[in-house]
Amino acid sequence: MAAARSADSAAPAAADAKLRNFRDGEARDSDASDCDQSDASGRSLSPTRQGLSRTKKKKERRQFGAFADELGDLLGVAFHKDEVKPETAHDGDLDMQVEPASSGPKMSKRQRQNMAKMQARRLAREQSKRVIPEQHTVAAERRGMTLHAYRGQRPEGKKDAKSESQKRRSRKERERLRKKAEAGDAMEVDLARPVQRELTAAVFYLTNSTTTCIHRLPTKETRTMNELDDNSTACAVCKTSTTNKCTGCKTHTYCSKDCQAKDWSAHKVLCKDTQLERKLARVAEVVHEAYLTFRENTWDGVITKVEDKEDALIIHDGNNWGNPQHFTAFPHDVVPNSRRAKLGVLTAWTCDEPYAFMDTLIVKLLDGLNVDMHEISVHFSHVPRKTVAVTYPTGKLQSNWPKYQHTVLRLTSRRSGKQWVMDFAGGQYGIVKPFHTWVQYKALFVQKLVSIYDMGTNKRIFAELAKIAGLPTLTYGLVGRAAAKLDQAIGTWETEHKPLLTLRGLQDVEFDRQKSSLLGAVDKAVHTFITTTDFAPVVRKAHAINTPHDRMKKKVEQLYGEANLLQRSASDKRSLTGEDGNEHSLQDFAQMARSRGLHPIVIDGSGGKATKVHHIFI
Repeated sequence: MAAARSADSAAPAAADAKLRNFRDGEARDSDASDCDQSDASGRSLSPTRQGLSRTKKKKERRQFGAFADELGDLLGVAFHKDEVKPETAHDGDLDMQVEPASSGPKMSKRQRQNMAKMQARRLAREQSKRVIPEQHTVAAERRGMTLHAYRGQRPEGKKDAKSESQKRRSRKERERLRKKAEAGDAMEVDLARPVQRELTAAVFYLTNSTTTCIHRLPTKETRTMNELDDNSTACAVCKTSTTNKCTGCKTHTYCSKDCQAKDWSAHKVLCKDTQLERKLARVAEVVHEAYLTFRENTWDGVITKVEDKEDALIIHDGNNWGNPQHFTAFPHDVVPNSRRAKLGVLTAWTCDEPYAFMDTLIVKLLDGLNVDMHEISVHFSHVPRKTVAVTYPTGKLQSNWPKYQHTVLRLTSRRSGKQWVMDFAGGQYGIVKPFHTWVQYKALFVQKLVSIYDMGTNKRIFAELAKIAGLPTLTYGLVGRAAAKLDQAIGTWETEHKPLLTLRGLQDVEFDRQKSSLLGAVDKAVHTFITTTDFAPVVRKAHAINTPHDRMKKKVEQLYGEANLLQRSASDKRSLTGEDGNEHSLQDFAQMARSRGLHPIVIDGSGGKATKVHHIFI
């Protein structure tokens, strides 16, 4: 019995000890107002309460006091140190439950408030534990991810090795790398030499339908791209998880219009270039397929055998002199049944042709875009695969690399300076994809930039060469007539359908449909011209005239040399410096410079008539 009594007496003592955590001494039993107890309580204010006025503190305490009373009704015993059972009393014939007087001191208002706050925090924590995992689980299932992957956590049982400071530094580093990558894309800064060496060691895996370019990038650059991919669903500004993409570029994500507006000044250059790049890629796709169709319809060679090797495409030529019509059917039975081999055969030794015969199509498709266009010639440092011809009848081997230069179309954004390349005859070098950025293309293949020509130069030179009597009337003249039929078909198609420039902005399904319609019209027009026209008189006349190869080569070099902006600018710098002391009007010099393709002109002089021109910089 003594042990039982001692245990019973220990319960109130423990309760008193707990309650003394809220009040000291007799002050805990006080019924004074909150403001009277403030000095006695010695309570330190939390950071969230230090800015509150006395009135607001009283209001807050009244609210928690009311909440404490409600909790007292619900939980009862939690607000008493001892659980006292009600007694049964008799009033005549009725039995009643009588609440006995509570033993021990009464809880003060401050104690009830503190207990209410503790209970509110406990309920909030329990609610959070229930709700947040459920929300995360639903979100993770919707994205096809595990819960830990969605939270960015390590699997259970594994300790996170990174401290909070390390995680913060990692986030800052990712943000810095993201901004650096965006700035690099926007301004298109040339890669450094170590990066070029890494990119030059590219390994190409070519399939029947596409080309996959796998190249080793520097570790830091690779990490940057991987991190950008991982953060593709995070807001570019606040890193909140979101799926709202920028409607322009479709690459950056934003959680709200406010975040998008904040990032626009930094994002707009990249956004505009991304939209422009998407349109240019469509133009390259249409022109590439149109040229391949045109080339197949105007096929003029004889092939007896094709060896499709990994590092070389070997083409065995046959005798074409006995063909009275010059054109012949494409040898599908001889060419291996692969896209890679067919592209190599169709584009072999046709570096300049696409830009001469597809000029009208290219210009119409690029109409209205804010780009500068130049036809350029380059020497390759590396190619995925070269083409070798076994010439008839000597059997002499002739390779297209590394001896010959290659022509591509380079486009430059007037807004940012970013450059792209369209290569419609790259199949002969194993370059199947027709569209690249200039930085990537140069780093992977280009050893030296040889020539720069204005858009339309190859078309003009081909027209000049077609006037030379002999075989040039066939190589440039007859094929040029077929190209004219192609241009007519394009004009007719635009009249019946829509302007070509509208193809760039169509939805994918509609774009494919319109592209198929255009290519069908072009194919039909050229095929009809080739199969219904008698070319025998022209062929006999051309074969009767022997055009010396040296003369032809000299003419070609002369025409391209005069058109080369690199050579022309170097000579004009020397000839137009005004070193002879002659005086000329600014109008004369401006007209002379424009006629010779020089722009811009910077003149050191006072202006006006008879001004001596000291320097002209290109």
